[in-house]
Formats: sequence, structure tokens, C-alpha cells
Amino acid sequence: MAIQRVIREASGKDEEIEIISFREGEVIGMHEVVLESANDNVYLCHDATSRRGFAEGAVRAAQWLVGKRASTTSKTCGGSCRYALQIKSALAFG
Repeated sequence: MAIQRVIREASGKDEEIEIISFREGEVIGMHEVVLESANDNVYLCHDATSRRGFAEGAVRAAQWLVGKRASTTSKTCGGSCRYALQIKSALAFG
């Protein structure tokens, strides 16, 4: 995952970064990043209260893609090229 790579590079250590993901019933979108050390913990949290933000983000991403050249490498788009191309195709052939 991209965030694992970024954190590993920023830390200057070649240690495994643990990422846990799970779904809980009707929770729309709760995200928490915990950075732990021997001395302290840092928490970054986000709690979505509706799915509207996700929908608006998908529409904005699709609008941004219009007119862009397709990429065939995961390096240039963080591994999400397949999904970006699906959105672009859906817009073009709607």
C-alpha cells in the first residue's frame, strides 16, 4: 500500500508497517491512523456522517479524468489506474 511505503521511507527504517482494515455494520466511514512509538501515540481520525462526501469525491475524480491520457503503470497513479480507467470509460460511453 502507498501509505505503508511513505511511512517506511519517512521513518528511515526498513520495518513492516501494520495496517488493519475492517467494516462495522452501518458505520459509514470511520478512519483512524495511529502512529505508535515507545514514548507516545499520535491519533488522526476522520468520521464521515453521510455517504454524500464519497459520492461527490467520485464525481470530482471522474470530472478530473476527462481528457487525461490513460496510464498503464501503477507507479504513476498509486495502483488505482484500473479504477480510474473504468470511471473514464463510463463517462465517455455513458
